[in-house]
Amino acid sequence: MGLMPNSCAKFFDVCELREMVLNQLPLPAVASFALSTDAHMQGVATLFRGRFCTFARRFFDDSTPFFDALVHSSGVVSGSGALQILFFMETYGWAPSDMDIYVPLGNVDFMTTFLMAAGYSEISVHTSARPGYPNPSVQTVRTFKQANRKIDIVESSNCSPIAPILEFHITALMNYITPFSVFSAYAGFTSCGKAIVNPMVFDRARLTLPTCMAIAKYRDRGFAILTTAQSYLMQTRFRGHNGHICGRADVCTLTRRSTTDIGCVVLTFCEASYAESGYKRFPIVDWCLGGRLCNKAIGYHPPYVMVRGGI
Repeated sequence: MGLMPNSCAKFFDVCELREMVLNQLPLPAVASFALSTDAHMQGVATLFRGRFCTFARRFFDDSTPFFDALVHSSGVVSGSGALQILFFMETYGWAPSDMDIYVPLGNVDFMTTFLMAAGYSEISVHTSARPGYPNPSVQTVRTFKQANRKIDIVESSNCSPIAPILEFHITALMNYITPFSVFSAYAGFTSCGKAIVNPMVFDRARLTLPTCMAIAKYRDRGFAILTTAQSYLMQTRFRGHNGHICGRADVCTLTRRSTTDIGCVVLTFCEASYAESGYKRFPIVDWCLGGRLCNKAIGYHPPYVMVRGGI
């Protein structure tokens, strides 16, 4: 038996109201809502799928073939695109002008072929990371353009496309989205409009002019950019020594993290399709941003990103 006209109107009113409310919530709260019931999970899946489609249509007339190519390549969308999709950055008054796709080592050819068939032209290929953005987890970066549209395909140097994302210069960019899932490493902090400069930038001589300009870009977009020394004593307070216990809080740069820990927001939609895709086989990635000890004048923890069971 179908819904009566009034019932249909009420149903769509409820869906519209739910989306309006979810758009105002921080990502951790959206995740908690999604995990409360199957119906809520479906609603959140529809929300993120809609945002992803809107973003993808800036680069493709039809987003469905792009999603199919992304799944076939086990690719993820990260960078400013994922930031906008996950945190509803329209409220900040800016929109990404390019798309960053990350694929595992050896998975770049199919996505390259798809983009060229979609009318894009390859304009550059860089081994390792892009000039000015050193990143040892990157094998190649291929840049494609079509009129004013630009897409970068970043090939990881290992079997995980996530490892390079965890070496971004600020924590606000440590997110990704796929047609079946979303991930954010520092969801709570990013939802509050805060971003920490990755200590790896200093540890591995990556503080280049392009990196500085990229950090300044997000400051100009409204993010509070925090340095390692000030990030926690000034912005967070915990019971313990000097109000903060090094290595305990999810947001502390000295905490040893993994892509499956409780500090990450991870939501999986379309379980059957997800299980059949390459995303299900993504290895766990461990990382520590490292840097100076929060409560001491001296002392240093080296940063690392390690892929479990992969090359």
